[in-house]
Amino acid sequence: MGLEPWPARTGKVAYFGRLFPDKQVIHLINLTNAVSLEWRDNEGVQPPPVVVKDAKVSFTFTQQVKKIWIASPDVAGGISRSLNYTQVGDKVSFTLPELQYWNMLVVEF
Repeated sequence: MGLEPWPARTGKVAYFGRLFPDKQVIHLINLTNAVSLEWRDNEGVQPPPVVVKDAKVSFTFTQQVKKIWIASPDVAGGISRSLNYTQVGDKVSFTLPELQYWNMLVVEF
């Protein structure tokens, strides 16, 4: 899975987020199979993205992580799920179970 910071590029998973005092919210947008970056597909030509499963992900956080959870309207009706993770120093690693179109990750400090 190729992660790239916003602005988005076709063929990649774009990420962007917002930092709060007690958490980091990270949005993942799957553009792996996109033919354009247009949000509206009036002609119905945009193919569905390749579903990403069990992707290994690492981010750097200087804070001690207390919890990571994920939610997506594409999986389990949008119900949030906790993720197992490891933190060694400032590197936090976890497995992203699935990404179809959009996921929201929340890393709590």
